[in-house]
Amino acid sequence: QDQLNTVRGLIHRLLPEHEHSFTLSIISSETDVFEIEYQASPTPIIALRGNSGVSLSSALHHYLKHYCGCQISWEARQLNISTPLHKISKIRLKTPHQYRYYLNTCTHGYSAVWWDWDRWEFEIDWMALHGINIPLMFTGQEKIWNELYQEMNVPTVDYFTGAAFLPWNRMGNLNGWGGPLSQQWMDKQFQLAKLILKRQREFGMKPILPGFNGYVPPQLTKRYPDSEVNKLKEWNGFEGTFYLNPLDPLFYKISSLFTKKLIAEFGTDHLYNIDPFNEETPPSNQTSYLSSVSKALFQPVVDQDPEAIWIMQGWFLYNEREHSFWQPEQTKALLNAVPQDRLVILDLWSEEHPLYSTTMNFYNHSFIWNMLHNFGQRPGMFGYLDNTANGPFDAIEAAGPLMKGIGLTMEGIHQNPVMYDFVTDLIWRTERVDVDEWVQQYAKRRYGYSNDPIKNAWSTLRKTVYNYKTPQFGPSLLIIGWRPALKNWDAPQYSFLDLKYIWHCLLLAHKDFRNNLGYRYDLVDVTSQILNDYARLEHAEMIRAYNEKNSQKLELSITSMQNIIEDLEEILASNENHLLGKWIKDAKKWGHDDAEVALMERNARLQVTSWGDAGCELSQYAYKMWAGLVGDFYKSRWLIFFDELRSSLQEKKEFDLKRYERKSISWDDEWVKSKTIYDSKPKGDTIDIANRIFKRVNKV
Repeated sequence: QDQLNTVRGLIHRLLPEHEHSFTLSIISSETDVFEIEYQASPTPIIALRGNSGVSLSSALHHYLKHYCGCQISWEARQLNISTPLHKISKIRLKTPHQYRYYLNTCTHGYSAVWWDWDRWEFEIDWMALHGINIPLMFTGQEKIWNELYQEMNVPTVDYFTGAAFLPWNRMGNLNGWGGPLSQQWMDKQFQLAKLILKRQREFGMKPILPGFNGYVPPQLTKRYPDSEVNKLKEWNGFEGTFYLNPLDPLFYKISSLFTKKLIAEFGTDHLYNIDPFNEETPPSNQTSYLSSVSKALFQPVVDQDPEAIWIMQGWFLYNEREHSFWQPEQTKALLNAVPQDRLVILDLWSEEHPLYSTTMNFYNHSFIWNMLHNFGQRPGMFGYLDNTANGPFDAIEAAGPLMKGIGLTMEGIHQNPVMYDFVTDLIWRTERVDVDEWVQQYAKRRYGYSNDPIKNAWSTLRKTVYNYKTPQFGPSLLIIGWRPALKNWDAPQYSFLDLKYIWHCLLLAHKDFRNNLGYRYDLVDVTSQILNDYARLEHAEMIRAYNEKNSQKLELSITSMQNIIEDLEEILASNENHLLGKWIKDAKKWGHDDAEVALMERNARLQVTSWGDAGCELSQYAYKMWAGLVGDFYKSRWLIFFDELRSSLQEKKEFDLKRYERKSISWDDEWVKSKTIYDSKPKGDTIDIANRIFKRVNKV
C-alpha cells in the first residue's frame, strides 16, 4: 500500500490534471514486470500494474514516453498529453536486469551537494520513472561517523573536508580540504538522508549504504598508537591520508560499530558499498594478504547484517595508478575471498572499457554493466551511442546470468540528457535497438513533434557528437573554460562543419519550438559548443600570429576571442541550467551563520575552478560552461594571457611562462576568495541571442 500511495503521489506531482486517469495495482512476480492496459468502460482509464512502486512508475513512464510522445529529463519536461488518453492494447514487459544502478560517489559532490529535499524528491521521481532500483545513498553519514569517533575519543577536526569535497573524503583520498564541516551541516544532512531513504524505499528501491573502507582520522594514531595505520602517498597534489590495516583488530571494532549505528539510524536493504583501494595502491601484492583483506573488510558487515551483499566499484582495476598492480592473481585473490552470491561488481566504465571481457567475467562474479560517460560534470556534447546500444546485450551474451544489471555511474548529471534517456530505455528491452530510429523518436518526444530541420539536426548529431569511436576521457575540451596556453588543442572527433550545420538546422526550426524548454536547452548547448570550436580555431590563429611576431594579426585574433567570450556569456545567461549564480546561491543556503555561508561559497567556487591549492593536479577538472564563470573568471584569465602575448612582442622577449602562470594562478586564488554576486535567474531570450550570434559569426 505504501508503494501504491507513493506512485499516486508521483502522478499528482507530475500530471495533476490527469491523476484520476490511471489506476494502480500490485501484481505478484519474482522478477520486475509491469503491465499497461487501456480500459474503456465505464470511464476511459489507463490501468498500470507492476510488482513494485518502481515497476509501476516505469509503466507510467513507458506509457507517457512511447504512446503519448512525452519526455521527462532533468532540465525539461514535455508533457503535452492528448485528451482523451491514447488507447493502447494490453502490454506486459519484464526487465532482464535484476539491478538498475544509479549514481557515483562523485555525483554526490559534483551535482547533488547543495540539493534540498525538493530537489531530491525530483531526482527520486526521476529514478523511479526511469526504472532505477538500487541507488547509491551516501548523504548524511558524517553525523554517524562523527559520533562514533567522539565515543572513541578521536578528534575529527582535521578529518572531514568541506561539503563540496566530501566524496573524496569518503573514498579516502583527502582530509580536511575545504573544511571544517559544522555540526549543523551534519545534522541537516542526516535528516535529509532519512527523507531520501524513506521515499526511495516507499518506491520499492533498495538504496546502497556505505561500509567502512579503512580510512581514518589522522588523530586516531595518537589515541591508538599500537594500531597499524599507514600514511599513504599523496593524491593529485594532496597530502596522503591514513589507512587502518583491515587485519588490525581495531578495524573490526570500527566497522562493526559503524555498521550497527548505520542500520539503527537508516535501516538497511542489505546492500553496502565498500571500496578499499580507490586510486590507492595496497601495501602488499601478496595474494594471501589481499584475500585476508577482502574477508576482513566484509566480515564485520556480515556479522551485523547476515544478509549483507557487497557492492564493489571496479574503478581500482581501471585507474592508471593501480592498473599495473592488479594482475590476474591479485584480482582473483581479492574477489574470490567473498562468496559469489555476496559480491556484485560495478563494471564502472563499460561503454568504453568493459572489464568483464578482460577478467573472465570478474573471475566468475556477478557484475553490473554501467555507462560512466562524464567526469567532473564537465561540459560538452559527447557520447558513444553505438557502444552503449550494444554493450549490455554483448555482456549478456558473454556472461549470461553473471550480468546482473545495467546502471549509470556518471560523476555528474545535467549534461547530454540523450545519453541517459537512452541507457534507461534499455532497461525494459530484450532486443537490440535501431539507434537511428530511436534518436529521431527521442527528438520528437523532446520537442513535442518534429519537422525536417529537427530531423536533420538530430540525424547529424547522432552521426557526429554522439557517435564517438575512439575512447577518450569524457567530452572534448571546451577551451574557453581552460587555462589559456601557447599550445594548440586537439580537434574533437566530429567535423566543425557538421556542427555548424546542426546549429543552422536548429535555428531554422525556432518558430515552431519557441516555447519548448528542451529545445531551448539544446540550442544553448549547441551554441556553446560551436562558439568553443570557433574559439579553438581562433586560438590557433592567435598562436600563429604570435609566432610570426605579427602584432596586427594578433590584435585581430584577440578581438575575435573577446567577442566569442561575450557571446558565450550571453547565450549561457539565457538559460537557468547554466548559471554560476544559482550554484553559489544554493551553496550559501546551507550556511547557518555568516562564517559558514562564506565557507560554503568558497567550497562552491573552489570545486568548479582550481579544486585545490596551486599545483593541484585536479585544477579545472570540474570546470563548467556557466554564465558568470565565462564572463568573469574565464574572461579575466584570457585577458591576462592576451596581455602577456602583447608584452612578449613589445619587449621582443620570449613568452614569460613563469610570470604568466604566477599571474593566472593568483587570479584563481583572488576569485575563489571574492564575494561577487552573480545572476541566479536567466536573462535574455535564448532564441533571439542564438540567431544574433549565428548572423554575426556567419556574416549574414
